[in-house]
This record gives sequence, C-alpha cells and structure tokens, in this order.
Amino acid sequence: MNIFWENEYFQFLLIIIGSIIFAKIFNLIVTKYIKKITEKAITGIDDMLMRVIRKPLYIFIIIIGFYFGLKSLSIFTPYSLWINRLFLLFTHYYYL
Repeated sequence: MNIFWENEYFQFLLIIIGSIIFAKIFNLIVTKYIKKITEKAITGIDDMLMRVIRKPLYIFIIIIGFYFGLKSLSIFTPYSLWINRLFLLFTHYYYL
C-alpha cells in the first residue's frame, strides 16, 4: 500500500479527484444552504448573484486542483514557470 502513496502519478490523480469532490461538495453547500438563506431576502439581487457566482467558483476549484496536480509531477518541474504563467493567464482571462 505504501507504494501507491510514493507514486507521483497516483498523487496527481488523488489531487484531481479530491478537487472535483471538493468542488461538488462546495456546489452542494451553495445550492442547498446558502440558497435557503438568500431566498428570505426581499430583493432578487442575492439570488442572481448566487446563480452567477456558483459555476465560476466550481470551475475555479477544479482548475486549482489541476494546478497543484501538475506542480506535484516531477516531469513538469522544468516547466514550473510556464505552468504558473498559464494558470495566471487562464484565471485572469476566465474572470474578466
């Protein structure tokens, strides 16, 4: 069993799967609990804000998982600067 934990590709998969699970749990919390809180408000601005923010945050959590997953692989160590730049470029482009 210890062989799996030392394998960097297994660690990469765990990071990716973990980020997807975390994103789904976050999405569930937002839709279930925070939506109930925002329904009590008089205006519909908070409901609209929740609809607009939920999907980008879900995708952003998964992108962060891919970022840390790629950083954990030794094969991408020489390209670490490029990975950082692509991550920043993608996040700025996606959120503008």
